[in-house]
Amino acid sequence: MTMLLEPWHRSRGAHLTAGRVEHYGDPVAEYRAVTSTVAVVDGSWRDRLVVTGDDRLAFVQGLCTNDVEALAEGHACELVFITPKGRMVADARCTKLDDALLLELEPGRGAALVEQLAKYRIHEAVEWQDAAEWLAALELWGPLAAQALGLERLEPGAGSAVVVDDVALIAVGTPFGAVCYVPADGVAAAA
Repeated sequence: MTMLLEPWHRSRGAHLTAGRVEHYGDPVAEYRAVTSTVAVVDGSWRDRLVVTGDDRLAFVQGLCTNDVEALAEGHACELVFITPKGRMVADARCTKLDDALLLELEPGRGAALVEQLAKYRIHEAVEWQDAAEWLAALELWGPLAAQALGLERLEPGAGSAVVVDDVALIAVGTPFGAVCYVPADGVAAAA
């Protein structure tokens, strides 16, 4: 997969391996940023799927281990997709949008999940598409993550629409700070 922010990372001295940032050359400063201020982490190497259609909530609900139907719009939860025999297909962060579910998965798990979705879709009004080329994921790690987004607080799982440098994005709180879903054409400006 193409790394959407590769030029941005290289211009800041990143050392890249296999399409991922390994470090920026000063691990002490990087650790200090994560523990005392905020650090930007490029999460775009993960798979992202968008599930749409009138039956999306009930369909996904029937294949996973969490209650996506009860999720408030803009909020997220962690869930696991399983087979009828209880075998794990993929774990994901699921964000409920007004007309879609956004699933962020570990790299390579998107294909396995698409296979699972296709296997169990019979008559449901549900579609999915790979969002990795048009939707980036930036993570903010550190105690000042919410403030970096112009927010007072952002609880884990809570979502908020945010504008950063004229780029509209969705920010979802995590235990480490926030994950921001950003249109690919605006990810460098937002970063």
